[in-house]
Amino acid sequence: INESLGSGDFPDTALDVVSDADEAAVAAGVTVVTSSGDAGLTSTIGSPATDPDVISVGATTNFRDYAQSDEGGFYNPAVGNGTWLSNNVAAFSSGGYSQSGGTVDLVAPGDSNWALCSTKPKAYTGCADSFGGKDIGIQSFGGTSEAAPLTAAAAADVIQAYSSTHGGADPSPALVKDILCSTATDIDAPADEQGAGLLNVLGAVKLAESLPAAVAPTPTTTTTSMTTPGTPAATTTTTTATTTSTSTTTTAAPPALRVSPDASKPDASRADASGLRPPSGALLISPNQVNVVGLPGATSSQQVSFTNTGSAAVTVGLSTRALSHKVYGTGLREFTMDPMTPTTNMGAFPIWSGVSEVYQTETFRVPAGSGSRLVFDTDYQDTGQNSLLHVALYDPSGTYAGYSDPQGLGDYGEIEVTNPQAGQWTALFFTEQNGALKGGVGTSGTVQWDASTWRYESAAAVRPSSLTIAPGATATASVSITDQRLAGDTSESVVVSSPGGQTTVPVTVRTTIDVGASGGSFKGVLTGGNGRDGSEAETNTYFFQVPPGETDLNTTIALGSDPNEHLIGFLVSPGGQQLGYSGNYTFVPSGSSAEPKAAYGLVPGATPYVQMYAVAPQAGEWELVLQWTNPVTGNELTEPFSGSIQFNQVHASGKALPSSPTATLAQGQTTFFQVDVSNSGVAPEAYFVDPR
Repeated sequence: INESLGSGDFPDTALDVVSDADEAAVAAGVTVVTSSGDAGLTSTIGSPATDPDVISVGATTNFRDYAQSDEGGFYNPAVGNGTWLSNNVAAFSSGGYSQSGGTVDLVAPGDSNWALCSTKPKAYTGCADSFGGKDIGIQSFGGTSEAAPLTAAAAADVIQAYSSTHGGADPSPALVKDILCSTATDIDAPADEQGAGLLNVLGAVKLAESLPAAVAPTPTTTTTSMTTPGTPAATTTTTTATTTSTSTTTTAAPPALRVSPDASKPDASRADASGLRPPSGALLISPNQVNVVGLPGATSSQQVSFTNTGSAAVTVGLSTRALSHKVYGTGLREFTMDPMTPTTNMGAFPIWSGVSEVYQTETFRVPAGSGSRLVFDTDYQDTGQNSLLHVALYDPSGTYAGYSDPQGLGDYGEIEVTNPQAGQWTALFFTEQNGALKGGVGTSGTVQWDASTWRYESAAAVRPSSLTIAPGATATASVSITDQRLAGDTSESVVVSSPGGQTTVPVTVRTTIDVGASGGSFKGVLTGGNGRDGSEAETNTYFFQVPPGETDLNTTIALGSDPNEHLIGFLVSPGGQQLGYSGNYTFVPSGSSAEPKAAYGLVPGATPYVQMYAVAPQAGEWELVLQWTNPVTGNELTEPFSGSIQFNQVHASGKALPSSPTATLAQGQTTFFQVDVSNSGVAPEAYFVDPR
């Protein structure tokens, strides 16, 4: 089954009817593949892709379609040599961390390509294209909704290949997932963006054919490493329905492929395409994803097994990596976009539709040896536009390297490029010229941007660092993973290198809030989303323990500087029930001195706080889910926030309120009582009395 659909559920539990149907399908032996979503890299993975029993797929770039159809500002008067880079994670690809702490399983081409379409556009209006005024039977198509069906087709190939060498028996959905992830090609992206790596159909088919009949997938595990405050770290392991694995290597992944627009005239400067061929399929790796939850500084040991299904011994190199070291940054830079007067910027050019777009180029340098990843961030503000701001990146040679691909009004964009070429890069910003179409209004005002490079460093310790595995044998490595000191999510990879190629096992690490007798605290940073309709801009999820016997739970989140960022918070109990909900848009004093400071003098408005309560909270592990809505304000590239967990903070009293079964009130007589409520929090709250 392929599912190119999804929703942002809060809380994200098994109550989702689509997930229920998928669970039933998997239990019946059906492999389910689903798109991760098109809302961006900032923890926007939608359900059912968050279900660990399905195969969740993100998207990678292939800008040939852009060159053929003049999308994304590919042809402009300022920069470009007609070539492009492929196999980076697409800017729109939903990645990051699910509410349960997992991430995507792998990635496949999705930005963008061609799909068959009817040549009868009157009946099928979505197939109408403007190629010289002719409908040629194809349409430009992309998204994780392209990546997922490609992967579903690969899953079908795996099932057929396995059946052909196993007497007609089909592999289980879990084994199909293990095969696809074991053979994925490392494209040197972070674990929370690429999962195991790029889909490799040939490698997966060869592995499926070579598996012995007795091979079965190892149950996936989530490890929870918890300590009581003030005691040494302890580790407990529980088996759940979540995949596990870690990988990283000291061997650099191959660079993104440089492609010529004409396949019959190879670009002499491009890398050999064989450098991106995935492993030969001789290794089955289990588990295929590792998800660790623990207190700050807690350490857990994970076991990853490797089965050699080939006919000769194979030597496997093992290492780990995390994108944790910032090497270089331009710092915040800005310019003004003026779609009314093109000469204010650098002029205008027609895009594929013929609409005139105002453009501006900004340049920055990537120093030699500065890192293995380029991260480019930008933001802009709501100015009544109906044309978004688009950004394309070109490397020093003029090769098209990345595109922001906004999905709606998000006021934010992010592009990442693997192994950026040293030298001067160019960012092309463009938006519709006012009036180019009737009623058209481009993005105007201040545009901020920042470019930085990051380097992978060794992460978890893996032992041994090398395994020589005999034909048909299984060997195991141990990965020691330590939670970071700050509550929140991080990722790393276990890199697996063999003569057949390089793949990874993604590892996610969720550090819980350390809660003691006086509560606990946490902090984080908001960036933004791509404006995808119906999706959040960003999600942050925190786990914390509530001890037994507490009378109330009080959670507070404070924004650092911009109260107009729209934040919604959810408190989820250990049983998966949403028991607290609030937002920073509430009622605030109207500011009119003529009105009393009471409920009558309050008007809707923004505050820099969110506050949530739960009465008599159940002991156990709670979730705090923060949903940042689209669009962000565009006033800053990052918005810091902080929060706290406290207990027994609610106080209310009533003077002379009858509180005994023997108390009586005179019939027919009105009696007045006073109720005092103390707001011990930082956010304004509206209270009311509910007599019953």
